Amino acid sequence: MAADLTGIADYSNPHPQQGVGHCLVNELPQLVWPYRSELVAWVRWYPDSQFRRADKFSAVPDGAAEHWSECVPRIVSTFEAAGYRVRQPERHQGPSTDEHADLVVYRAKR
Repeated sequence: MAADLTGIADYSNPHPQQGVGHCLVNELPQLVWPYRSELVAWVRWYPDSQFRRADKFSAVPDGAAEHWSECVPRIVSTFEAAGYRVRQPERHQGPSTDEHADLVVYRAKR
């Protein structure tokens, strides 16, 4: 199931393009799937290494906010262009509070 989602975004490439970070795609138990959905996966995007904090107490690197605001919408639009729906947490995700961005990606049942 998650393998069906893996190939649709450039971000799942084992040799990612420098500067965009990378994604890990994981299965989700059906218990937490969105209503009337299929092919559901939990996608976790990690920013490029130059925009990651060394630990949760270190300063946010210069350019990290711009990196997040450029890359996360690009990932979302890539999935949406391929016919998937994307859910994000209600709270804002960003470099000052998070090490990664979490997305639930799925197809609506027909």
